[in-house]
Amino acid sequence: MPRKPHKRKEAICHQRRIEVAALIVGGFTYRQIAKKLSTSIATISRDYEKIQEEWKRELNSQDIQAWRILELAKLSVMEQAIAAKVRAGDILAIRQQLSLMKYRAELLGLYAAIRHEVSGKVEMASGARDLSRVPQADLEQALAEVDRILGKEEG
Repeated sequence: MPRKPHKRKEAICHQRRIEVAALIVGGFTYRQIAKKLSTSIATISRDYEKIQEEWKRELNSQDIQAWRILELAKLSVMEQAIAAKVRAGDILAIRQQLSLMKYRAELLGLYAAIRHEVSGKVEMASGARDLSRVPQADLEQALAEVDRILGKEEG
């Protein structure tokens, strides 16, 4: 009998995660989702992490690339929303922009290599990605996205 509330809680969490996923795909922020679902931002963040873990397990490599493209598109929308504040020098907006840039770099696998001198040899830090192994199409897509964003900011 004690397991019944546990199963009920799991069902409630599962239903909330479905709603969170739909709202995130719809472009809502964590704060907006938390307010809409009457829960904390931390709960939404944890739910989204769980959603991503589940999606990643279910996805094949093509789906992962589509997910990455969707995430990059969402980042572009967020960057455009704060662009004016960043240009005006708003410190909070600049921090948000830097956070978005870091996440974009992680999605694209573009970590800056950290070099260590060991007996005259240069080694890449663990976690750094060798860009020569990134598919050419992915690099071209990333550059096209950067060009598109820069073109919009200039215009």
